[in-house]
Amino acid sequence: MDLPGHHVYSLRPARARGRGGSEPLDPVVACTLALGALHWRRHSGPMRLYADSEFAAFIDSLGLSWIYDAGIDTAVLDAMPDCIRYDTFWVAPKVFAYRAAALPAAFLDVDLVVWKPVVDWAEFDVTFLHREFTERGDGTGYAVPPGYNRPAYPWDGEEFNLGFLILNNEEIREESTTQAIRFMSGNPGSDPFNHACFAEQYLLAQCSKARSAKVKAMLPGPPHDESVATHIWGDKQKLREEPVRAWALVNRYIERLKQDFPEHISGLSRLFIRASSAAEAAARRAQNNRRNASELLRCTVQPVPAAVPTPVHTAARLERPAIKRPVSAAKPGGTGHFARQRPLRKLKPLGTRQNRAAALTRNTMTRSN
Repeated sequence: MDLPGHHVYSLRPARARGRGGSEPLDPVVACTLALGALHWRRHSGPMRLYADSEFAAFIDSLGLSWIYDAGIDTAVLDAMPDCIRYDTFWVAPKVFAYRAAALPAAFLDVDLVVWKPVVDWAEFDVTFLHREFTERGDGTGYAVPPGYNRPAYPWDGEEFNLGFLILNNEEIREESTTQAIRFMSGNPGSDPFNHACFAEQYLLAQCSKARSAKVKAMLPGPPHDESVATHIWGDKQKLREEPVRAWALVNRYIERLKQDFPEHISGLSRLFIRASSAAEAAARRAQNNRRNASELLRCTVQPVPAAVPTPVHTAARLERPAIKRPVSAAKPGGTGHFARQRPLRKLKPLGTRQNRAAALTRNTMTRSN
């Protein structure tokens, strides 16, 4: 049975935080979006995008509208109400998409790749990425909108990480999204982490418990099995701080896309050029004032050419993970792969060890299935 997958993205939260720019997605995330959508189509079912009109236009500019074989919906997110603080509740677009989609429905963050088919999902009301345990209690101390009354839930501190979510129960979907929208509407809260997670992740988990729903964590760890799914959420800030590594990772993603989907190389060519060029420019800017910058860049990455060659000779499909140490799924503050690496500025000069920069590149790439 096919399970429709969904990406959800609105630029309204970024605009509310004063973040602009012509490239709404980091190059790494743009490549992850394509890799995640195509792997979902291969293993599980069609893909749909819920987006606002501005983000839909950006996807079209990358030549990627075709990856959403179930279509692109802009009506839902363009109609989001003005009574929500989107700088705080950056999860609001996801909540409105949860409410609008026909069930059963899967939702994947744009920075997540599910490498394998999801099994047994039809037996559960809610399937999510993994469990998290907090000290939120009943949310006392958080700002609430006028007249808000907390529902009679267990409030035991367990919440669901919704980097991945399958909703398969109409009652749970209706109640959890109603409660989330009620909590967000008119809420003056300014804590974009705790208020947003309470609205999306915590309320769904506690609603599911109150209704004795059947739930399943796709990744029952920690540690989390990244041969099933890779989520780079916790490493994105570190990638921004180390743009040479980000450039290396973009080029590794491009090679993986060529390898896994050789039939789509032509359709992905515009993404390859834009993502690699943007990542290269950021890396060169960061290295502009550093000694041996040009040599370090030359050794660290092999940029893709300005145009995709024809024909493209792709490597044989890998039967095992391409690296030993994947990008971590840990959230900020965790012990992710990039958190364990030395900052680039602390590297010894080239030549003290054999090809340190090349070794850094080999270890800085996404997990394979």
